[in-house]
Amino acid sequence: MTMDSPPPNEESEAELSHQPTSFLLRAARDGRRPAVDALFERYLPRITRIAALRTGFRLKEFADFEDIVQESMLEAFLHLANLQIGHDGAFLNWLATIVENNIRDQQRRQLAQKRGAGKVRPFGQYGTTLLTQAFFAGQEPTPSQAMEAGEMEVRLENALLQLNERHRRVIDLRRLCGLSYDEIAEQMDLGGAASARSLFARALNQLTSIL
Repeated sequence: MTMDSPPPNEESEAELSHQPTSFLLRAARDGRRPAVDALFERYLPRITRIAALRTGFRLKEFADFEDIVQESMLEAFLHLANLQIGHDGAFLNWLATIVENNIRDQQRRQLAQKRGAGKVRPFGQYGTTLLTQAFFAGQEPTPSQAMEAGEMEVRLENALLQLNERHRRVIDLRRLCGLSYDEIAEQMDLGGAASARSLFARALNQLTSIL
């Protein structure tokens, strides 16, 4: 092995990007920083979108919190030892909740201005169709639909922010985090999967009427 060769069992960044979340979590628990970086790359855009919706901000208004989002995620990734997560959606919701709580703490302290001069990555560099993808996943867009994706993203964002917090939360847990109705019921203290399904249906109906 040459000096420039990677250590045994050390995947390249490109290889890690294709690994399932469960693999990356195990590697991160073992102290492998490339795995932490891969988790960060994978989840930052979605966590940003979810946290913005949960705290009632449009994405373009969320820049004051970008350092909190990234610092919260990195801190969470460094404390994974006792984390028991069953699937990607549950992990996504766990991360989003940590970020949301930290942002709300910051708001309560009335310190919403951007902190420090740390190296952060502007949210604008990420794709702007995460909501559209969540609502129309699996549908092959026509060329005209692809061109209109940015407009649809704005319409969805505006409509979601007009929903009450309960309806917005059930949609984000189902469509953005991908939780089951049983998991949603547990997260939202509902009576069971049927109650979660009913709440989700009402929320979608309201969203559709706004759109």
